[in-house]
Amino acid sequence: MADRSFGMLWAMLDAFLLRLSNRLKRVLRTMRLIRFFLVVGVLAVLGSAIVGLLWPRWFPVAYAVGTVFLVIPLILLAGLVALPLRARSVVRLIDQGYPANAKELAIRAVARKLHDESIETEELLVDTALNEGRKLMRRFRDDDLARAVARDETGRSDPDLGP
Repeated sequence: MADRSFGMLWAMLDAFLLRLSNRLKRVLRTMRLIRFFLVVGVLAVLGSAIVGLLWPRWFPVAYAVGTVFLVIPLILLAGLVALPLRARSVVRLIDQGYPANAKELAIRAVARKLHDESIETEELLVDTALNEGRKLMRRFRDDDLARAVARDETGRSDPDLGP
């Protein structure tokens, strides 16, 4: 029983770590893309200044390109900053502060413990039912075998079994 729950715990931990790893890889790719756009944006803005000095009539186009390449990473950065805020339950616990959130965390821990114990109890009930079913089947087989032996020894049928 302990080996099975350890295996289930390990599988849950493994699945959690895999999801976390995939999420972090996605964030890392996004940050690399943002870095690329920021570098290009800064170079475009600097280039627009040079274009403004050398070719003044092309300055609006160069400035527009530089602005677009700076706005795109800012939008992506705003999205990255907003990601942690989507975890509403965590944000709410932080907003509540220490005394209030400690009480809620304790309630959550107790609820989780009761849920886990309930699952263990259900598993034990299923195991008990299976074992009792096996015992009953063995008892029926032993009774049938005893009646068959008694019938063979006496040559007549048992009244409980019929003709």
